[in-house]
Amino acid sequence: MVVGLDLLADGFTFVSGACYKIFGYTPEEYIKKKVKEIMTPDSYLLVQETIKREFARFFAGEIECPKATLEVQQYHKDDTLL
Repeated sequence: MVVGLDLLADGFTFVSGACYKIFGYTPEEYIKKKVKEIMTPDSYLLVQETIKREFARFFAGEIECPKATLEVQQYHKDDTLL
């Protein structure tokens, strides 16, 4: 699934059609969600900490581009945990 994130708004700018198959939401439904709503609190905290760390490294000149690969838990539309 491909998403575009708006870090300042804690939301999405783009969501691919695969979100329906994975999460049960249409792209139109999913794009209205806040990132905080779709993840467990621990996963959301991990994402926030990682974003802060990677951007700090970027602005310090340590890396050319902020990036990270994370495994997070997210909620399906039926409230099951993925």
